[in-house]
Amino acid sequence: MCSSLYQRLYSSSFSGATSLYTSSSPSPFLFVAIVNPLIQLLTPASISSATNGSGYWIPAFAGMTGMTRLARASLTRYIADVTVNPVMRIGEFDIAEPIPELRDPHMLVVLRPWIDVGNVGSLSLGRIERHLRSKELGRLYRPGRFYDFTRYRPRSYLVSGNREVTIPNTIIRYSNPEDGPHLLTAHLLEPHLYGEDYSDALLEIIKYFGVKQYALIGGMYDMVPHTRPLVVSGLGTGEHVERDYATANARPSNYEGPTTITYTISETATKMGIETRAFVVHLPQYLNLDDDYQGAARMMGLLCRLYDFPDYIAQADRGEKQYDELTSRDGQIPSGDMLTRIEEMYDSEYGADNRPEPTTPLPSSIEEFLQGLDVDLSDAGDSGGNGDADDGDDPDDRGLAGV
Repeated sequence: MCSSLYQRLYSSSFSGATSLYTSSSPSPFLFVAIVNPLIQLLTPASISSATNGSGYWIPAFAGMTGMTRLARASLTRYIADVTVNPVMRIGEFDIAEPIPELRDPHMLVVLRPWIDVGNVGSLSLGRIERHLRSKELGRLYRPGRFYDFTRYRPRSYLVSGNREVTIPNTIIRYSNPEDGPHLLTAHLLEPHLYGEDYSDALLEIIKYFGVKQYALIGGMYDMVPHTRPLVVSGLGTGEHVERDYATANARPSNYEGPTTITYTISETATKMGIETRAFVVHLPQYLNLDDDYQGAARMMGLLCRLYDFPDYIAQADRGEKQYDELTSRDGQIPSGDMLTRIEEMYDSEYGADNRPEPTTPLPSSIEEFLQGLDVDLSDAGDSGGNGDADDGDDPDDRGLAGV
């Protein structure tokens, strides 16, 4: 029992207990005074020799067992950290102080790489964060508990001749707009390990800050043509869900299939009485863009309507220009029967009212790709992500959005 407790204290870095301490506490040694009596009860002889009977720890490891020294060493690291960089621990997250006061906050979330095709969600959050001058709220204290760093690899950079390393993490930022709800924006990396604990950790943040609405945004591949307005689908719960979906011009999702463990966040939030939303832009599968600016513009358009952001941050012209350049790169070549079939399927499902004038032809390379597809167009669609959580965001939008 004793060894198990010490191992838990050391390996978890006191993730549960450290929420007792904030920089407003009289002293970081108050935390030690709380933990010390428990350890003294378990190993009174070794602890007494280490504390010289003072009841408070001093750096004297002689006579301690190996596991006791590990526990004490972890305490030392924690005390040094919170003394230099005061933080509050909420579950698995370190929250920088001072803790902001948020008014009826909404949380906007993007999940990479699962549902962020074309970096639609990441680009959108980046534009919102820059517009609102968002500040970092917190990040996972030990991201390695949830992530395999051979799959989400750290990156090294040279900054003024010095090498710096960034470690993949889940990062939450906040902003306080004058009108409307305050916003939390969360860049989630899908966990490889302990997915239930990861979801619970985010739910603790949601509960602590009193989040009123939790919304996931992103993109997915689908058999939709580039010659039609991009479709947005989604799910939602709460009193105003139909109003919001009408404002966003979004359609109910009928997706069935593999999903993410983080979907349990939405399920639990609903049970807690929190409204939930999901907005997913359907992107042409044959374009396969790392940064789909047209998709990001479609997402930003609906977010601008929902949150009264200025229209210019959607950068609609940039998206249109990107699609025009892609489809005219090989010259004016007839699109062929395959694109016509995709357009007919789109018009049948979503209505011919969405048909623009005129139709832009496909380049020969994309036409050949479509003709080589061995798929049933009536059962097409892919909710998977672009597969690489290390892909950079738009160079102009990377800034705050990068994780």
